[in-house]
Amino acid sequence: MEHYEKKGVRRNVAKAEDNEIRISGHARVRVLVSRALGKLQSDGHRSVVLKGEGHSCTKTISVAEIVKRRLPSLHQNTRILYSDVEEVWSPKDATMELDELEVVRKLPSIHIALSMDPLDSSADGYQAPKQKKKKSPSKAKKSKPTTPKKDTFSTRSTVAPT
Repeated sequence: MEHYEKKGVRRNVAKAEDNEIRISGHARVRVLVSRALGKLQSDGHRSVVLKGEGHSCTKTISVAEIVKRRLPSLHQNTRILYSDVEEVWSPKDATMELDELEVVRKLPSIHIALSMDPLDSSADGYQAPKQKKKKSPSKAKKSKPTTPKKDTFSTRSTVAPT
């Protein structure tokens, strides 16, 4: 591939829906979290879909977990899929008589749907909201009385001055 250079990338990308957030590697997590919370709380949406591809899959999961921690009543449905990315490579030197190459790669993607309404619980990737644990009255821990330890290394000299 040292004799080729990448000319372009072709993807089939549909237009984003109103409740969809596409996560890129350059976006900041706190900005994405506030955008998702804003859609769920103030924009009147009952659900939001977080989508990430390639290296941004881990960031997508992080955003979903933070949003679920702030709104614990959310249902989650996760889908992992692969999308085709077509790369076009052309020769660097026209005198070498090389053909233009088209390479199709499989790019991992993740789609996480967070909803205030119950989702299909039989679907693979479904997670129910966490149940709130009832707090039991905390018992004060009884601590053991500490005994002073003997100082094994003394700084005083035991030799009497002469």
